[in-house]
Amino acid sequence: MLRQRILLVVIGVAFAGVLIGQAISQEEGRSRSRGGQRSPEEMRKRIEQWNREAAERLRTSLNASEEQWVVIQPRVEKVQTLMRQMRVRQTRNRFRTRGQRTTASSRRSDDAALARPQSAIEKSRQTLRELLEDEKSSNEKLQSALKALRLATTKLEQELEKARGSLREVVNVRQEARLLLMGLLD
Repeated sequence: MLRQRILLVVIGVAFAGVLIGQAISQEEGRSRSRGGQRSPEEMRKRIEQWNREAAERLRTSLNASEEQWVVIQPRVEKVQTLMRQMRVRQTRNRFRTRGQRTTASSRRSDDAALARPQSAIEKSRQTLRELLEDEKSSNEKLQSALKALRLATTKLEQELEKARGSLREVVNVRQEARLLLMGLLD
């Protein structure tokens, strides 16, 4: 009798788990538009939520009070933004060959990239890429594009170093060590 009851409870829990799993799956399915893609609004909200959670995790990791975080957070964000600009952005467009068809997802990716303003370094990279694709580009134009990219990179490196110095000014030694290990400071 006891075994039967235990068996019924186990079967009931398993069945409930299956129903809950299906309900969650259906809810996720409803929140997606055609093709399994989330709408831009849903993606924006998810990214904002993720950014808030990441900022809170960083604040906790640094053991910063709310008052300290008000001063530290904008400086951390500035460093992160400049570091992002330093990284080479690889888009599908870069690897597309001439005459290759574009897909709906690559067009969405390209549209998203165009929606945000390009940094000086991104503009310089794009110019250089376009000159390299054009077999008729002169060496002078290539040299000029190389010089512009190097200049933009140097300027961005200087801005990043200045932003890191500004961040170092407002953190204690322990926080600085954590930020160093995270790669935000050098």
